[in-house]
Amino acid sequence: MKKLWWLGLTLLLAVSVAAGCSSDGEKSTDKKDTKDTETAESSKENVQSDMIDFYMNLTGTINSADTDLQNYEAAAAKEDTKKEDLAAMAPNAAASAEAVAGKIGEVTVPDSLKDYKSDLEAALTDLKDSYSMKAEELKKGADANLDAANEKLASADEKIGSLLEKAGLTTASITNDVN
Repeated sequence: MKKLWWLGLTLLLAVSVAAGCSSDGEKSTDKKDTKDTETAESSKENVQSDMIDFYMNLTGTINSADTDLQNYEAAAAKEDTKKEDLAAMAPNAAASAEAVAGKIGEVTVPDSLKDYKSDLEAALTDLKDSYSMKAEELKKGADANLDAANEKLASADEKIGSLLEKAGLTTASITNDVN
């Protein structure tokens, strides 16, 4: 009988130890899962912060050089603007568009946005191309037609908005933010 009692006690002790190890393993896994989740959330927040910084720097870069272009486009949108006035504004607007294209060409995607790099670079290419197209058209003076350039700008705008959304941010419009 004593042997059975010792066998039962040993079996009970073995089950308790096994249950304890299993429980410790779960706690350890839970801590690891929690840490992994916190790390993923922190990483996502860093990406969002870096994406916001990239976007704000991009709009600031454009706004720093596009004043004459914006003035031209605002005047061209008014029906009562004389063709002569547009012709007078066009050279400065063309220079402004060239300056913006040059500045966009200097923009680099930070390493922290490596998962978005190729898409951001494609959007930057469209953006730069749109300003280059505007510069070429504006050299025609008052007869400039910016429709194709604005379509290219809309393409860049859509790409950037999509990437912001993909990063978990609210979609923004570069066309609205550079005016």
